[in-house]
Amino acid sequence: MNQAAVKRMPVLGVVAVAMALLLAMTFGAGSAFADGNEINVDNIKAKSTQKMLYFPGKDAAASNVYYVFSGSDKAITKVKSSNKKVVAVSQSGEFKAMFQMQLKKAGKAKVTFKYKGKSYTMNVVVAKYTNPVKTYKIGSTNYASKFKKTPFYFAGGKVLKGKVTVKAATGWKFKHFEFYKNGKLKTAKTRKLTGSEGQVTAVMQHKKSGALAYVSVFGGM
Repeated sequence: MNQAAVKRMPVLGVVAVAMALLLAMTFGAGSAFADGNEINVDNIKAKSTQKMLYFPGKDAAASNVYYVFSGSDKAITKVKSSNKKVVAVSQSGEFKAMFQMQLKKAGKAKVTFKYKGKSYTMNVVVAKYTNPVKTYKIGSTNYASKFKKTPFYFAGGKVLKGKVTVKAATGWKFKHFEFYKNGKLKTAKTRKLTGSEGQVTAVMQHKKSGALAYVSVFGGM
């Protein structure tokens, strides 16, 4: 994903987002804001770099859609992509304050547009998603094989308890764990779950592109 501009849902809300995405993937709905891939034009510079992950497979369509929108009713105009085979852009006639980017494959593209009289250029770097981890243990259970297609896994009602051990797969590196404590987002290099946590998230970075994958296991409490 991008490193700052893309609006990521808070960790505590990831379950709902992932469930919405799962439903969208199951029933073929790929046009809703199911995966939280949003870029607010008011939060980026006129020239920016967006680092994103392309998820292969027909069931991952919703994950590859990004919505670029303005925080006002001002129209976004003259939207173009320099490489439509990597990033295709489209805009509805009804909603001129936003446009859609569809990731097609790994590669690079420049997405240009105008907003409030200013010209914007987003250098979009797209990396193909591969399993970011070779080890993802919680206690004695290794979940690494669960992330071949998506960066999240639902462990049903299983209580997540014990030390979390993460080792990066080839081409990736482990950055840190993310979690919320007292309503604030925290990061740490180590995690030990007591059984009261409903999920755990490891942030992995694609070495070549710099794109991030938020690899999460959701369990019971």
